[in-house]
Amino acid sequence: MKIITKSILVYYLILMVAFSCNGCSKDNTVQERSFEELLNDVTDVIAVKHSGSILKNGIYYHSFSVIKSVRGNPTEESITVSHTGDSDNIRIDDIEKDVSNNVQFKKGCKYLLLIKRRADAFSETDNFEPVEKSLIIPLDENENAYLNDNDSLIYGKPLKKYISKETQNAFSDKTLETYVAELVKNNPLLIYDNGFIKETDVKSVISGSQYIFRISLEREGIKSFNGDRATYDCKVKLVYKGEFKESIVSVILPSDKVEIGKEYIVAVNLVADSHDLFKISSRNSIFSIEDEDLIREVLN
Repeated sequence: MKIITKSILVYYLILMVAFSCNGCSKDNTVQERSFEELLNDVTDVIAVKHSGSILKNGIYYHSFSVIKSVRGNPTEESITVSHTGDSDNIRIDDIEKDVSNNVQFKKGCKYLLLIKRRADAFSETDNFEPVEKSLIIPLDENENAYLNDNDSLIYGKPLKKYISKETQNAFSDKTLETYVAELVKNNPLLIYDNGFIKETDVKSVISGSQYIFRISLEREGIKSFNGDRATYDCKVKLVYKGEFKESIVSVILPSDKVEIGKEYIVAVNLVADSHDLFKISSRNSIFSIEDEDLIREVLN
C-alpha cells in the first residue's frame, strides 16, 4: 500500500489526463461556480437510478441504470460515472470497497445527471464524468427534478443558493430537463482528449501524430489511479517522425497492451505542458516491429 503525498499527486494529475481533479484549483481549494456556469461543460443530460458506488485507488465509480437520455449521444442501459475523491490522502492499493451507503447518492433513488462525456486513447468506450462531483439533483416519483435543502446540493450546500431565478422557475414548473437541454444544445456531444486522433486507420494515425518512435520498454513507472495506463521508461531505437535526439523517453502507454523488455513502434504526442513526456495519440497507436515497412510506406 502507498500513501500518495501532495507532491507526488501533482505529478499524477499531470500524467493521468483522463481523471482531472473536478472542481479543484491549483491550491486544492474548491472553485465554486454557479449552476449556469457549469452548463458550459455539459455534453449529456441523463435521468438515472442509482445502483451502487465503489471506491478504488481514490476514484469513485457510481453505477446507474438509465431511465432516459434527455440530451446527448445514445447510451447503454447502464452507465458508470467516475471522479476523484479526496486528493489529500489517496491510497493506491487496488482494493475495491463498496461505498454505496457512504455517498450522497442513495441507492435506488433517481437523479438527473449533468455529464461530461470524454474520449481518449486509453479507453475503447467513452468516459462519463460529472460536471461537478458535488452536484446532486434528485427526481421525484414522477421523475421531475425538484429543489430541497437536504437533497438538492452542490459544494455540500443547498443548490438553490447557486441557481438563477430562471432556473428556479424551471424547477418550480417541473421543466428543468428541457430547460437545461435547450441551454446546452450547442455544446459538443463529446470532449476529446488533447491531441487525440479519432480515426484509427494507420494513415490517419501516422500523419496526425507528432512523433513516431521505435522503442524498447525498460521500466514501468507511475501507474494511473484505475490501472489502465502507466508511464514507461523506454530506449529510443529509431525515430521515424519528429525531431528527437534523446536515447531515453518517457511514454504513457496502456498497461494491458505492452510488456517490459519488448519493442514496439508507437505513434505519440507530447503531453500538454511537458517537454519530455509523451502519450499515445489514438486507440491504434501501438504497432508491432513487423509493421515497420507499412509505417515507412505511409510516411513516404
